[in-house]
Amino acid sequence: MLIDGQNFRYKLPNWTRLNVDYYKLGQILYGNEAATNRMRIIYIDLFTVEKSATEFPSIEAKNGFINGLTSRGIEIQTCDVNNLPLKKNGKKITNMDRFIILNLEIVADDPGVSHVVMMSGDGDFYPHLKRALNNGKRVTVVSVRDSISPKFVNDPRIEVIYFDEIKKELISPTYLDEKEAGQFLLTNE
Repeated sequence: MLIDGQNFRYKLPNWTRLNVDYYKLGQILYGNEAATNRMRIIYIDLFTVEKSATEFPSIEAKNGFINGLTSRGIEIQTCDVNNLPLKKNGKKITNMDRFIILNLEIVADDPGVSHVVMMSGDGDFYPHLKRALNNGKRVTVVSVRDSISPKFVNDPRIEVIYFDEIKKELISPTYLDEKEAGQFLLTNE
């Protein structure tokens, strides 16, 4: 399972304050816990702390989120913005797609991987998921409904799951109090 953290942070309010149980998503996909226990989950993001960012208002908030993921056995892949190459105009290249594509290429060709789950609706990943399909793998895309590329929806070989349809099963109010959690579920239905 590859999670495009940046995609979900920009599409869902309070994403980093939610306790999404990705292993429960595995249970939904496989119907049994034995297969879920063999899942490899990679959460990919930049994890920058921006002055105006509500998701990471401080280094402590960012580290708390990352520690929460790693304590549940989720691998984190991030990049140091300071080590990114510069564009011609002098700005840093911060496109996470290249990191996700690299991982997609690895799992598409790995004979030990039977199922690729991509949590992102970004159409840039379609050719790489198609490669996984051509290598005989099951492919599932989990996305926010209004951010999914038609390429995924129009390919009958790709299983599409909308996050809004399964969020109640996946979100735990660990980081939100009960009132906030209930309000999130109501306002994002």
